[in-house]
Amino acid sequence: MTNAFVREYRAFGAEIISKLLDDILKCKSDVLAAVNDIEPVHCMRVGTRRLREALPLFKDCFEERELETASRDVKKLTRALGLARDLDVQIDALADDITRDNPGIGRLLLRLRQKRAAMNKKLTSAVSEFESASSVKALSSRGRAILGSAYVEPGKDDAKPLDDEATRQKITDEVKGRTASLLGFSRAALNEYNPELLHEMRKTAKHLRYALEIYNPLFENRLNDHVKKIKALQDVLGKIHDTDVWLSFLPHFLIDEREKMAQYQGHTRNFGRISKGILGFESTQRAEREKLCGSFAAMWEKTLSERWWEDIFQVLSENQK
Repeated sequence: MTNAFVREYRAFGAEIISKLLDDILKCKSDVLAAVNDIEPVHCMRVGTRRLREALPLFKDCFEERELETASRDVKKLTRALGLARDLDVQIDALADDITRDNPGIGRLLLRLRQKRAAMNKKLTSAVSEFESASSVKALSSRGRAILGSAYVEPGKDDAKPLDDEATRQKITDEVKGRTASLLGFSRAALNEYNPELLHEMRKTAKHLRYALEIYNPLFENRLNDHVKKIKALQDVLGKIHDTDVWLSFLPHFLIDEREKMAQYQGHTRNFGRISKGILGFESTQRAEREKLCGSFAAMWEKTLSERWWEDIFQVLSENQK
């Protein structure tokens, strides 16, 4: 940690949350100005997710009502950014030289771009509403007050030092709980490949990873390797989810596009060319999913055999000595 005065858990939480909030708001101008660049939306979305993870970890730092309102407002922004980000990912995957001359993919790309363009107004509104929300201002103000107090009156009130036994145990329990939640998906990872379960597993891995990233400075960044391992698992699960989204979406797209063609052209004579391209893409996604699931199962088996969580718990216990 760079701030030598932040030696209390409450002040540490205030510093983390204040920084995450600043990072989100710094993205505003880039998100609103971006036309073809998809990264600003991605960065802001990741920032909101990190903040949503941090708020309950440091709930003792804030008033309960403040926390509930802030969490609700952050979730609202995350949802708006998520809708835009999902479309950005799909468009980026299709805007490739290999697929550009495919009539079906060309039509699909057109519809996705139209949908994404129509979303800009709502996204702009969501970002502006978040910045002006009273909960965001209260969160920022509370963070400054806690940090200021840590400088002037360290140990004031019920502030717990970072090396307090109860504080250390709280961190350990939080990490162990999230680790247990992830390990509970082992059957889904190795046997089922159920889309809903694998998606939940991905989110659970993300919860654990974000917690480790937040706590990492308290352990002299010795959790870096563990964060990387979990991110690698999460990335493969993310790719599987992308294929699942396509496989769920494409059949409905074909039905809707056929109806549009019949309505606006009065016939569906050219629909076969579009259908052929989409069905070919669907087949490719199905094969890709099968390949990714096999790769992930191998990764997960290796992860289990290495008992990686014991290394994490070892770092936590060493910090308590």
